[in-house]
Amino acid sequence: MLAPQVMLLQKSLHEPLLKEDLECWRCCETFKTLPKLKEHLEQEKDAEASHEKGTHKEKKKKTPEDRGANEVNHDREEPSSKRQAITPGIGT
Repeated sequence: MLAPQVMLLQKSLHEPLLKEDLECWRCCETFKTLPKLKEHLEQEKDAEASHEKGTHKEKKKKTPEDRGANEVNHDREEPSSKRQAITPGIGT
């Protein structure tokens, strides 16, 4: 059985990346520490959620003209129990 190849990381290539500031992917703001970036990302998420919640409230109700020809207007229809009371029974 062959031993898995081990890739050695060269510090000279990767250490400078670890010393760079952290950057928000959305607004490109930079942060020195991971906790500060995490807090910022949570605020971004909350702001997006509240924005999406606000857009759902803006939906308008359908007017009778907007309703399709096949759509039934339930406000004007008689309840089924009332229709049954008026309809004569079979065999009478």
